[in-house]
Amino acid sequence: MIGYSEQAKVTAIAKTFSDAYKSELSCVLVDGIERLLDWVQIGPRFSNAVLQTLIVCLRRNPPPGKKLIIIGTTNNRNILKEMDMIDSFNAEIPVNPVTSLEALDCIMGKLNLFQERERSRILQDLKGVPIRTGIKRVLMLCERARIDVDPVSKFISSFAGNSLPVTDRLQGLMNEMQDTYMQS
Repeated sequence: MIGYSEQAKVTAIAKTFSDAYKSELSCVLVDGIERLLDWVQIGPRFSNAVLQTLIVCLRRNPPPGKKLIIIGTTNNRNILKEMDMIDSFNAEIPVNPVTSLEALDCIMGKLNLFQERERSRILQDLKGVPIRTGIKRVLMLCERARIDVDPVSKFISSFAGNSLPVTDRLQGLMNEMQDTYMQS
């Protein structure tokens, strides 16, 4: 909902839930709740109209004969607690960051993206690379790799690149740009 006005967000959220109630069984995913609310730590500032719309939609029971599961994601549980939204959900499922090669191997195995020998190569190449990233990033990197002509190399380079400190990543990008400029 980037670029949506506050009123446009309110309308879109209300329509999404209204449409979900039309089906017998529906799922609504509210990804990155704090971004949807325009929450910023400096200030702090957020959209109260969007917050109130979300709370009403989250707490409303579906019509008889209809079932709705609502999944919300956040990077900061405390924000939802401060905004009195935490009680709008029936359960919380904390998802810890991926911090080991074993966890990464388990995720890749569940996705069936790589064969056993390919996963072994990935794990071998990533030994020594600091690992601390969210599951969402791992899934995104897997999807990027899936569409590449060399998925294993793409995953390794993307994952290793995302694990480097920002200064190292910037230096790598600057080197790539300089190489491209020198070739043309």
